[in-house]
Amino acid sequence: MKKISYLLLLLLCSLSLTGCKDSFAWQDRVPQGYQSITYIKNHGTHALTMNTTETTHTDSLLIIKAGSDPSRQPSLRLRALTQAEVDSTYGSQQGGEYTIIPDTTFSLADGGQLTFAANQEGAVMPVSFKPASIFKLMKAHPSTKWVLALRMNSVNPKDSANTDMSDVLYVIDVKSPMLSFGHENISQTMYYKTLDVAVPLTIRNCNENKWDITCTLNQSQDAQAVADYNAAHNTSYTLLPAGSYSFNALRLPTGQLTADATLTVNRATLTSNVTYVLPLKMGTSSMGQQMQSDSAYSYVVIDVPKYGIREIKRDAWSALFCNNDNAMGGSEDNASITAIFDDNPNTFWHTGWQIPSCNSFSYKGVSGDDYDYAHTRSWHAFKGFRDANKTTFVIDLGATHNIVGVGIKQRAGSLQDFRSGDVYVSNDPSFLFKPIANGGSAADYNQPMLNNWTYLLTINAPHDSGQRWYQVARPKLNSGGIKGRMVKVAVTQSYRDQNISLAEFWVREIVSIDGEPVQ
Repeated sequence: MKKISYLLLLLLCSLSLTGCKDSFAWQDRVPQGYQSITYIKNHGTHALTMNTTETTHTDSLLIIKAGSDPSRQPSLRLRALTQAEVDSTYGSQQGGEYTIIPDTTFSLADGGQLTFAANQEGAVMPVSFKPASIFKLMKAHPSTKWVLALRMNSVNPKDSANTDMSDVLYVIDVKSPMLSFGHENISQTMYYKTLDVAVPLTIRNCNENKWDITCTLNQSQDAQAVADYNAAHNTSYTLLPAGSYSFNALRLPTGQLTADATLTVNRATLTSNVTYVLPLKMGTSSMGQQMQSDSAYSYVVIDVPKYGIREIKRDAWSALFCNNDNAMGGSEDNASITAIFDDNPNTFWHTGWQIPSCNSFSYKGVSGDDYDYAHTRSWHAFKGFRDANKTTFVIDLGATHNIVGVGIKQRAGSLQDFRSGDVYVSNDPSFLFKPIANGGSAADYNQPMLNNWTYLLTINAPHDSGQRWYQVARPKLNSGGIKGRMVKVAVTQSYRDQNISLAEFWVREIVSIDGEPVQ
């Protein structure tokens, strides 16, 4: 027993000495009695993902030589297991029922033969695959799990291969880059004579675009696709006629996984107040069979209104005047008049139910002068509350627009207060207001009148929290609305005593009639 122990100690010492200069991570299992033993360092099961854009995909197996005699030159053979061997070896494993790939879809360097040189401690065995060929198999048999199972054996019986570390199973997945649309549905409104629509293109199943790709779109005028779309969306859109549109050159340059195709629509052959739809499919690409084209439709919906009406963006808005605001002293409902254009329906403006009546204030001996001479707000503000029918606010839209309508949303819950009010528009270069101390009139405290104001419409609001729109009649639409920059709302009635509140306020403009710009 001591002799065996001394021999084992001597063997381990020799391996340790050689391991000091080993560039590979050596394993410590060396069967007794073998002059050399080999194993595959990256043995076991590997999920291998390839791409059809690769002509060849190569994976490398690292073969390690150990044993008592570093000078030995063992010869090895790496071979693919048969289907029967795969069934026997892996059939009971989770995810089994594998099918081996054909011999024509892979190759082993030097036919799988490898001979170590004296004192050589490691070698690499490349395994090459043909992704395109394997992908064809996957498309033809989508439920099949394709694998390549390899086993390493020693050619010389005096050498040994570690049987626990000599098998490799590649579970193969081949991805094919796919040209596709970035959105399933694209909706645009055509305000003028022409319209450019960005149609996003993208490459899926790909991390990097190494090619300069050109492609086409299928514009087959598919009436059935339109019928299917209408049925699915409960619409009655019309197929966009051929000749009314064109596309620019479709290209995804090197390094870009996304790009926009530009669809240019001409209104000349279209009818006002009709909504059109154009079903699009990907066509062919310069990549040929290396890249698929998505078969799914992308639908471009084009609304062609007679009156080009749109909501005015509120990012440049500001308050100019508010004569009844609980934010001037109350502990609640203190979001102020600016809450009506803050894009938050949970905040709201409320009149001053927690502040004294305007008649209780005086300034420089003038009773009822509740103007905020301290300028605690950036707009003309007042410190007391007024009757509902004397409540007014003025908004600066930030630029001149041809105004044709307004929208409101009352506060949530059951306390909707705004019942009616008159809307006016002014295009004066600046808002005019004078408090009493500066020579102004007390009447202007209820409704400022120093500017040139033109009546737009009257709001008659239902007692609910829904979003409501109010628009001028057709004659005023045909004349291009009311040109202005400032909008004044003079409240006339409340649903709840003297209380008035609003969560949101919007304004609409007209920009065109039958595609012709409104000046």
